[in-house]
Amino acid sequence: MDKERADALEKASTDAATEGIKALLILNGGACLALLIFMSAVMASSGISPTKAKFTAAASISLPFFAIAAGLSVVTCLFAYKANQAYASNLRYPESYPDHWAIGQRFNRWGVWIAISSLVLFFSGICAFWIRSM
Repeated sequence: MDKERADALEKASTDAATEGIKALLILNGGACLALLIFMSAVMASSGISPTKAKFTAAASISLPFFAIAAGLSVVTCLFAYKANQAYASNLRYPESYPDHWAIGQRFNRWGVWIAISSLVLFFSGICAFWIRSM
């Protein structure tokens, strides 16, 4: 009973992490896409008002934050994959890969820090847009 419960909890935590990584990618990628569409619409229009110019400047400042954050979301996926592979290697072949559990933990820690960095960059992009557009 305890093993089944542990397996269910482990699957739930893995699924939650996967969905969180997807959410980061959608959040940051969507912000990039929205800003690019906005900027292309402004550039295509005839005449730029001071308000449009201010928002375009704000968008061009915040876009790199969102783009880097989206890239970090993809890197987080790589670290999650490597962590799971290291854990699986240690569990399947403990005598061949005795240190892989520790390696998996390092990949896991790096993945969490990169995901947090992605989220911080998202909020930094929002703040940069908000401050610049005022």
